[in-house]
Amino acid sequence: MSKRKTEVGKLSLSSPEKQQCIAKDVRQSEEALRQLSMLFPEEKFLGRVPRVVMKHMIYSRIPNRTLVDKEIDELNQTGVIRLFKLGSEEESLAVLFMEQYEELIERKCTDLALAKKFIIKILKQIKEISVEKAVLISAGFTETDIKTIINNCLLTVRTSTTYWFAFPGAGEFMKVYAKGRQNVIRLVKKSKYQQILQNELGQRDMRKTVQLGVQYHIHDIIGADLVICVNTTSGNMLRFSN
Repeated sequence: MSKRKTEVGKLSLSSPEKQQCIAKDVRQSEEALRQLSMLFPEEKFLGRVPRVVMKHMIYSRIPNRTLVDKEIDELNQTGVIRLFKLGSEEESLAVLFMEQYEELIERKCTDLALAKKFIIKILKQIKEISVEKAVLISAGFTETDIKTIINNCLLTVRTSTTYWFAFPGAGEFMKVYAKGRQNVIRLVKKSKYQQILQNELGQRDMRKTVQLGVQYHIHDIIGADLVICVNTTSGNMLRFSN
């Protein structure tokens, strides 16, 4: 993600002032992650999709991206969270809390014994976002097992010999996520001077076109550098970033 220099009248998203767009105090990454996950409207998906938070959304709460990256890596390595590669963007990573991920696996998988074996032998041991087929085979998973795991949306094909880790509901999430972001950005761009007060944006009724909620996408577009935050006397202004 690009780091822009602070211009007159503009605040760089990597600068300390960015924090004013969402919170006045710096929170630790896990706390920010839990708060962001509560914005996810899980009830709308009737259990099909877990509480997904995109990693870059945390940058909207904590301006020190190096600190966030370090803490997220620690949370991943200690098994508190799990990271997933979603979308085509190189740095597009989704985050799930491991406890919810395990519960989702056991609830959604057709073979509970195989699901538990996958959790213990693979997820507990491998913290990367992808896994080699040879590793799965050496851990005792047959070709049939691997096909079952793929069919249960726990793996997706990366290459002929590697797989991305995945989760049930990821496809549905990405569809509504991309559409919601597009509609929120379109609203910002259509506003006068391609900018809108954050409070005004947050109050817009976009339930039909933004299923994840406007507040969810405010963190999304700030963290993804799609808007620039400008502190004004009327409140924080979100300005489209060309």
